[in-house]
Amino acid sequence: MDEQAEIASLEMQNTKLKEEHEKSLNKLQQLDKRQKVLQGLLDSLQISKMKLTKQLDIIVLENTQMKSDNKIKYFESLENIRHQISLLQEPLNNEKLQYDLIQKRRKITEGKWGDMKSELSCNTNQTRYAVSLTKAKISEVQNRITVLKDFLSKTNPAYSNFENISTNIIDYNNICTKRDEYKKELAEACRDLQKKKEILQFKSQKNNFV
Repeated sequence: MDEQAEIASLEMQNTKLKEEHEKSLNKLQQLDKRQKVLQGLLDSLQISKMKLTKQLDIIVLENTQMKSDNKIKYFESLENIRHQISLLQEPLNNEKLQYDLIQKRRKITEGKWGDMKSELSCNTNQTRYAVSLTKAKISEVQNRITVLKDFLSKTNPAYSNFENISTNIIDYNNICTKRDEYKKELAEACRDLQKKKEILQFKSQKNNFV
């Protein structure tokens, strides 16, 4: 009786062990499946990582190459700009030098023009004075002629008046001579003024063309 009970107990334990073994086996199978799934995911992630790393390396390489190309282009453009500036610098310096020379000539011309203008104004005033003096002399001569004509028309001059008439005639001749001299001086002054005017116009036109 005791042996049968022991056998029954052993069978029950054996049954439980089998059940636990089957349960453990099922768990192991499930874990193995999960491990395979996880391993597949890990492999897939590893492949994706490799692809991404490769793409990243390509992007970094392209970016580095682009930076290098841009740097080269930048320095080439900078060198080209410097070359263009150097080409323009010489004409610019020449233009500046030409401008400075023109300014100096302008100042010199303005100084000469001021002197010539003053001289011209002085000569003009002298000429006006000579003209006024000549007009006054002519008017005086005309008045004397008028007086002489009135005297000759109103009187019958005798020998006693001949000396006065001769004196008036001599004075008239002297006045006419002086008038002719004033006319010559006036003509010469006008010619000098005209020459100076032409010289000033020529210099002004020459400075405008420089």
